[in-house]
Amino acid sequence: MDKIRQKIRKFKTEIAIASVTTLLLAEVYFRRFVYAYSAKHPDLLNVINPSRFISIFFKSDLEKQAFSIFQPLFSNIINLYFRGFLENPFPQILFFLVAPVIILLILGEDLKEYGFTFGDYKTGLLYTGIILLIMAPALYWMSGLKTVVKFYTNANQGGIWWVVFRYLLYMISWEFLFRGYFYYSLEERTGSLAMWIQSVPFAIMHMGKPAIEALTCYFGGVFLGYLSMKTRSFYYAVLIHWGIYVMLSFFIYMRGGN
Repeated sequence: MDKIRQKIRKFKTEIAIASVTTLLLAEVYFRRFVYAYSAKHPDLLNVINPSRFISIFFKSDLEKQAFSIFQPLFSNIINLYFRGFLENPFPQILFFLVAPVIILLILGEDLKEYGFTFGDYKTGLLYTGIILLIMAPALYWMSGLKTVVKFYTNANQGGIWWVVFRYLLYMISWEFLFRGYFYYSLEERTGSLAMWIQSVPFAIMHMGKPAIEALTCYFGGVFLGYLSMKTRSFYYAVLIHWGIYVMLSFFIYMRGGN
């Protein structure tokens, strides 16, 4: 078994390229499937909605009557979050985080070598702070653009929990795939070219977002790849990517766009 694994590991760069391509496509089609299926079968969410199970804990008639008043609203809110979670970030967690980790474990790789470590945390935190400070004025300006406001207002309809928690999970998955799994798999074979190569599919996946974001994200992805090279961790790419999203969402909300 070990000999077979060692032979397979010689092709880990090729495995990474093929698997990243497959996982990106799988994530896209899975989201489309979930959206289409939940639209055609709205009762599916009611089946897994916990509100009907919660009612068994109310014993008195008064408690049951009170719960029956709020149950429809509670059920609708839960269904909203379930559907949102199934569309994002569940597909990203599944295909961008869990699946690559399984591949690495099968190959017998050390996850620390793929960014699961704080690495050079001083450099990482310094770069994170500087980039977020530099980006703040640009994000404030972007928060006044109609296309940006429209896109992120629709994306953030779940409220502050949606922005902070949901997109933290999203960014962890996203950054591990590109700045962890893909970058470190390429680095051994291509050296510093890996930070340029890994940003290509990253930029492609931004198609459909506001033009200013789609046109600049390639160079942002290159920088995040560089940061992974410097720190030997993808954690700081998560903090930067997530911090930018939260700041932009906050500026839009503050300016009345949400």
